[in-house]
Amino acid sequence: MEAPHKHGWIIWAVLAGVVIIGGVIYYIESNKSKSKSKPPPQPIVPTAPTASTFPIQYGTSGQIIKNLQSGLAQYDNVNISITGTFDAQTLTALGVAGFKSPVSQSDYSEIIAPPNASNTDTSSAAWSEANGDIPTTASQASAVLLDPNATTAQISAAESINAIMLGGGQPGQSYI
Repeated sequence: MEAPHKHGWIIWAVLAGVVIIGGVIYYIESNKSKSKSKPPPQPIVPTAPTASTFPIQYGTSGQIIKNLQSGLAQYDNVNISITGTFDAQTLTALGVAGFKSPVSQSDYSEIIAPPNASNTDTSSAAWSEANGDIPTTASQASAVLLDPNATTAQISAAESINAIMLGGGQPGQSYI
C-alpha cells in the first residue's frame, strides 16, 4: 500500500514544479511586454522665446523654464533643480537672485546671460586691462585658453580655475 502513496507525492511535486516554472516564465514575458510598450522619449527641441512668451508666469513649463533655471543656478546662494516647471523653488531662486515674478523679457535675458556678460569682448587683453593680468573667474579662464597671445602665467591660472570648476566650483565666482 505504500507504493500508491509515493506516486501521489511525486505527482504533486511535478505539478508544483510546473506551476513554479510557469509562473517564472509568465513574470519574465509580462515584463518584456511592458518594456516594449513604452514609447521612446521625445527629444526636447529648444525654441526661441517670442514676445508673446513674456511675462513668464508661475506654473509655466518647458524649455524656456529650464533655461531660466539654468541661468538662476549660476547666481551665488541659489540652489535650484532644473525641472522645467516654474514652481515654488524657481520663485524662491528668483528672489535670491534679485528678480521678481512674473519674469519680464529683459529679466529673462539678464538671467540666462553668462555671469559678467556685460563685457562682450572676451579677449584676454580686454579683461586684462580691466582686471589685471591673471584670470580670476571661469569666463576669464575660458578667454585665456582661447587666446593665442596669452602668457604662461595666464594659462597656468586659467588651468587652475578649470580644475576648480571640475571639482564643483561655481560659474561667475572669483577663485584667485
